[in-house]
Amino acid sequence: MEKEDILNLKAGKEIDRMVHKILLGLDEGIIPNYSADISDSWKIVEYFKENQTKIRISGEDWYDGEEWKVEIFDVLGSNVISSVSDVKYFDKDEEKSDICLTICKATLLYYQDSRHHLFDK
Repeated sequence: MEKEDILNLKAGKEIDRMVHKILLGLDEGIIPNYSADISDSWKIVEYFKENQTKIRISGEDWYDGEEWKVEIFDVLGSNVISSVSDVKYFDKDEEKSDICLTICKATLLYYQDSRHHLFDK
């Protein structure tokens, strides 16, 4: 899957299944709603922390529907491997940022990097 394809993914079962495969090596059974439920997407953040991988989440006026940014670093914590920002969705004709989807896309891009093996678990 190309970077642009990942960035164009919408919240839903497809992206949830891909993230679930990364986290648990499974793409079947009960798959959490990583891309739309903050308690499920926070499991991704905990996964990186448990594996001693630096992840940084920042927001700029996120409470007004502005930008979220998620960065995931290399094993030394010095170089950004994956960075996704400005993931937005529409709610009642209003564009808003969605941290859950941003975390999922950053995760997929991190594992897409040539130093990692996306979907090989």
